[in-house]
Amino acid sequence: MLRSLLLVCATLLPLAAAAQRDPSAENNCYSRLSLDSMRACIKEQSAAATKELESSEKLLASAVQSELHHSKSSARQHLTQANARYRQYRKAQCAFQALAANGKKSAPDREMLCTTALDLQRAKDLKATAEMLR
Repeated sequence: MLRSLLLVCATLLPLAAAAQRDPSAENNCYSRLSLDSMRACIKEQSAAATKELESSEKLLASAVQSELHHSKSSARQHLTQANARYRQYRKAQCAFQALAANGKKSAPDREMLCTTALDLQRAKDLKATAEMLR
């Protein structure tokens, strides 16, 4: 029984870890020749994803303001809560990703790549919701 459980965990952990990766950012940055250049690339990708997320949050807030006449206040409140909870989830999930690196030097990189992937996906989802409202 314990052996089966360990086998399942060993199988699922890499799958969960891969779910929070942005392959394009990863491939682009890992193709750099030096470690410093690679890390700078990962930081740039992460910063760009954060900007994209913030832009998408503003876009959706604007769509809520202009399109939801009957429930504007409630929708704004829920969006604010959802954004805060997303950040809590992202922090916990990406900290887990860093721990999954097992103390290797790549742990901070894994955490930033996780943040990048999650932020890009969240931005995409928020944009889709904003489009649906318009």
